[in-house]
Amino acid sequence: MPINIQTGTTLSERKDAVDFKVQPIGTAASSRRDVSRIMCESAVGKRLAWERIRVAGAEWQSVSSGAGRFGLRSVCYGQDKSLFVAVGGSSISGVDARPFFVTSSDGVNWITGVGPSNQVRESVCYAQDKGLFVAVASMRTNQASTSTNGTTWSSHATPMGLPNAQADMVWASVCYAQDKNLFVAVGRGTGEIVPNTYPSTYRHYMAMTSSDGMNWSIVESPTSVLYSSVCYAQDKGLFVAVGNAVVTSTNGRNWTTRSAPESSWLSVCYAQDKSLFVAVRNSSTTGDSVMTSSDGTNWTARNTPENYDWRSVCYAQDRGLFVAVGRALSSLRSYVMTSPDGINWTVHNAPYGSWRSVCYAPDKGIFVTVGGESSGIAMFSPY
Repeated sequence: MPINIQTGTTLSERKDAVDFKVQPIGTAASSRRDVSRIMCESAVGKRLAWERIRVAGAEWQSVSSGAGRFGLRSVCYGQDKSLFVAVGGSSISGVDARPFFVTSSDGVNWITGVGPSNQVRESVCYAQDKGLFVAVASMRTNQASTSTNGTTWSSHATPMGLPNAQADMVWASVCYAQDKNLFVAVGRGTGEIVPNTYPSTYRHYMAMTSSDGMNWSIVESPTSVLYSSVCYAQDKGLFVAVGNAVVTSTNGRNWTTRSAPESSWLSVCYAQDKSLFVAVRNSSTTGDSVMTSSDGTNWTARNTPENYDWRSVCYAQDRGLFVAVGRALSSLRSYVMTSPDGINWTVHNAPYGSWRSVCYAPDKGIFVTVGGESSGIAMFSPY
């Protein structure tokens, strides 16, 4: 009976035991993390090694994050700390908003952290040169939090106390530019009425910046649209933010609107070795859920296999792979989409979880995603 060396299960018990290729014992095993080896015996009793090349980012396992009923909104990885940090919270009707922080050293086992205030955290990033995690949230005050270990957090006031504001700012995304020593957060809100104007005119805000994660300055927006995600391309010295529009900035304060094929973009990332930005969105039309750009200015829509609600995208440079997570718009099913070039995409089934954020740990060779509308869950791809 063929036996799996790693798990002890028989080959016949493996539902995915297909597309294996036979290699004689003594052939050097691949050092890639996306290879599994299985030992078996042939009909004539000759020992052989069966090797199956797994598709990176295609196989996922769900785990409990320990967040209970609190949904997780964002996850990042601190490589020098060998630590995943995820943030979120509860905004269930009838329940006070509560923050939630969880950490993991392997993407499987998670430890609950301590939040400083009653605000749901929307996004988290890590500044390796500072050894600092920074999270941003909704509500008008104390919208930034910092931590050196991902477990114990401090709250910091942000300039959201606008006396004439028509709605609370919601900071949706934060990133860090090490060469500029700058955190940049983008968000959404209707801004504030300019005093003594008739008819009323508005100042619109779309970003805030900080050099330390604690002291922040607000930035006006060139338009009144909503922004959902921001990333930084160090080799270009360029921030790119997406939402109902695309804007770029070299300093986080002065932003220029760029033309984009569609709207409702939810996430953007950058692949430095490919010199390529990739954005994903929630789309009800098949074939227009991704766009790419080599400069952040000129964007091209890309065909995708399905019109799912793609919430987040990240890039693994050592694998040369983009990974996006999302769910079907018409059913309770979740999916992962992978691409080697940002243009050609393949959809894979995933455990259901309303996945909202995905990141990659290069030293561990694993992707981790978090989600849950009212229950904090996580999943990881071990290949």
